[in-house]
Amino acid sequence: MAVQGPIGPTAIDVTMDRRTELQRLAATRAALDPERRRTRADVLLSAIVEFLAASGGRSVAALTSGINEIWRTHSVTNKEVETALRYGESVGLVNQSGATASPIVWTATDGATEESRLDRDWAHRVLSELDESVTDKADALGYELSDDERREVVRNLLRALADGCKVQEEAPAAGAGLPATS
Repeated sequence: MAVQGPIGPTAIDVTMDRRTELQRLAATRAALDPERRRTRADVLLSAIVEFLAASGGRSVAALTSGINEIWRTHSVTNKEVETALRYGESVGLVNQSGATASPIVWTATDGATEESRLDRDWAHRVLSELDESVTDKADALGYELSDDERREVVRNLLRALADGCKVQEEAPAAGAGLPATS
């Protein structure tokens, strides 16, 4: 029996800093958008573009490592990342620089970077609204939360969202509403 583990941009680490929190939530939004979640490659490409837009140019190996770290898995391969990058290049989302250099460095296009910025702005608004909502609900219930306690509640809610959206390695399409592959 194969060991199952979470994959996907929804595996949120509750010890992350605010910037990482925003990146992961923006990537989650991109991954959950019905038009973007058609295949695992589309989700991977969305995560790659978000990663490049937020972090700058990277090699295939660095992208693979970064995506595996964000998704808390080791299942994403260099070949999958290369395939997603080639497709992303064909539709104008990424560019390669230093094609004669080794390793090739990939960057997000200006348009993809702007779309990523909009996703991060959305994520920032959602986190701010969630923070405000937690404060309002706690006040209405007569609880006085410190800033640290409120942030912990928000992190726990984000963890619950992530846990509800997890995709298993054995059936990566299951979380996207697609038939599982065997």
